[in-house]
Order: sequence, then C-alpha cells, then structure tokens
Amino acid sequence: VDPGVFALHLGVVPDDSYETIANARARIRECDKPLVHFGIWPRGNRSALAVTGDIDALTIWDFLHRFRGA
Repeated sequence: VDPGVFALHLGVVPDDSYETIANARARIRECDKPLVHFGIWPRGNRSALAVTGDIDALTIWDFLHRFRGA
C-alpha cells in the first residue's frame, strides 16, 4: 500500500506494548492533515442502498438450499 495516499501511515506496528501504542498515539496527535473526511452526497441524495450476496456455494443446488435453511 502506498503510504502517500493516507493522511497518516504508521507502518509496521511491531507489538502491542505500552510504548508502541503511546508512540502511535503521539504520531496521530502530531499529524497536521485531517484524519477524517466529511463530504456530501452527490446530486442531493440522502442515503444509499448496498445489496450483496454470498455465492460461494459448490453448486447452484447448494446455493438454493441455503434459503430453505438446510
């Protein structure tokens, strides 16, 4: 991943020690770029709908069986 596309890139975090976490928090505090971007929906939209599906069945019959709870 290109670190240049992020406001802040911590790199590899070696462990979960207090010192490591404290250093990460200090880097976040010192970051001069915004960490969160708030934007508006395009063309006046107020919400979105995302529909996903699980299609990792072995056959179409396995997939259809899922709807019956089998």
